[in-house]
Amino acid sequence: MNTILSNISEQITSKILKVDIKIPRDALSLLIRDREKVSFRNMVNSVTSISDKGVFDILPQHANFISMIKEKIIIRRQGKEDVRIPITIGVLKVQRNQVEIYLDVTNNTV
Repeated sequence: MNTILSNISEQITSKILKVDIKIPRDALSLLIRDREKVSFRNMVNSVTSISDKGVFDILPQHANFISMIKEKIIIRRQGKEDVRIPITIGVLKVQRNQVEIYLDVTNNTV
């Protein structure tokens, strides 16, 4: 009985976690957050930031990857001015046209 319940639980969790968001092929879904709040959530045309290797851009259909970022984020949306956000440090994750940025990820309380 426990095995059956465990299998059902895994299937439900798997289906919940695999919800696909419909994102146009020429756009990115961008989420920027820190430990306390979401500071930006919207569709964008591109995202620019800086890693240890230099400046880079994220465009629609970009390869999946994760990178540490620093200094700034530039958000571009069609018909709007660029949004420039100064940062200290963060983690940027790209997967299937979804960009997630987690800011100030260092933990100095250890």
